[in-house]
Amino acid sequence: DGSADGLAVEVFRRSAAAAGLPYRFVAQPSFAAAIQALRRGDADVVVAAVRTPERLREAQFVGPYYSTPSAII
Repeated sequence: DGSADGLAVEVFRRSAAAAGLPYRFVAQPSFAAAIQALRRGDADVVVAAVRTPERLREAQFVGPYYSTPSAII
């Protein structure tokens, strides 16, 4: 239905509510499109972006807020 959901979205919602910050989720088709939105000033935050060396050149990332062990079975 196009609504934002998931762990990162819920963490963001709760953080924004605790800080009293208004927000609006806007879906982007790719990380590149999200970066362009940041550059234009159309967005302030990208939720659930994975940190990579290339992306660090374009944006700032917060520290981990969740970790889980991974396993191949």
